Amino acid sequence: MNVKPLIIVGAGAGLVYLLANMKKGAAVANLGFSIGKVKIGIIGITPVLDITVKISNTSNQEFNVNALYGQIYVNNIAAGAVESFTPTVVNAISQSDYPLRLRLGIAGIAKQIVDIINGKSAVAADVRFIGTANIDTLVFPIDINYRIL
Repeated sequence: MNVKPLIIVGAGAGLVYLLANMKKGAAVANLGFSIGKVKIGIIGITPVLDITVKISNTSNQEFNVNALYGQIYVNNIAAGAVESFTPTVVNAISQSDYPLRLRLGIAGIAKQIVDIINGKSAVAADVRFIGTANIDTLVFPIDINYRIL
């Protein structure tokens, strides 16, 4: 059995896969991430932030967002970690919503309230999400800022 043709075919398939992922990776640069709706609520005694991440796709390719993971900061204070594994399709030249729910630590919220009472914090809150997105099995960094008035 001649192994050389199998090695060449395997290397060729690997090269095709690599080039396809490079093309997809370059197209991901056309995705825009922003925060849409932000709702503050309470589940039991735990405060939660329900955040809708808007994903805008200006490319001619469809993307599958498999997961988002990262940290949420409220007024530069770590409010908690977010991990969401909600598969979402972002069609070509369109926008999709990706839901996130963050259970806030009581200590972080207490500090925010004390800062507001002491005049160290405005009523507005700056929310920032720093993390990664798994898009079509490729991992990309994201950084989103939003101000709640």
